Amino acid sequence: MPKTLNTDTHRSGRFRGQIRAFSLIEVVIALGIFALGITAVIGLLQPVIMSVRASMDANSANRIVGSINQKLTNLGYVSAQNLAFPAGTDPLQVSPNDSKLIYATLTGDKVGVDADPVWVGTPKNQRYFEIMLVRSSNANLSPVDSNPTTSSYSFVVTAVRVSSPAYLGTDNSPIITPRANRSTFIYNTVVTR
Repeated sequence: MPKTLNTDTHRSGRFRGQIRAFSLIEVVIALGIFALGITAVIGLLQPVIMSVRASMDANSANRIVGSINQKLTNLGYVSAQNLAFPAGTDPLQVSPNDSKLIYATLTGDKVGVDADPVWVGTPKNQRYFEIMLVRSSNANLSPVDSNPTTSSYSFVVTAVRVSSPAYLGTDNSPIITPRANRSTFIYNTVVTR
């Protein structure tokens, strides 16, 4: 027959009837280890969050391609020629205030150069796309027109660099995140007469 224990006589502790508990030092150490673990887990989430944002930007950039192409078509051949940067232009060297840069909302409902009236009354501190047209390096595909209004050329081929994020400042001038820290999507387009 199994022996039954008398709980009064077999409790741990210094005094009879006292139940052992964690000391304050043990609780503080346990909380410190828990906080360190939580901090490490949160630190591991940052790259995941950045990856998800880059993926969302890629999806948005793909969605607004049609809006950008429509804007270029509406601007016309001469304006597209004037907005295109020369082949080989280093985007890191282009001033954020360059009048050739085009901006678009993440939804693509507003597309225009910085001075375009479409930006009047636009909410500040939202993320935008910066769009840069770079002329093709192939002179046969994208000949340089000295006078695009009287030229016999009928099209211009450009690489469209869509970068995010770009922000509009309080005076509708862009506040640019350094280009080295941005996601960039490139596609080619043709603007015809």
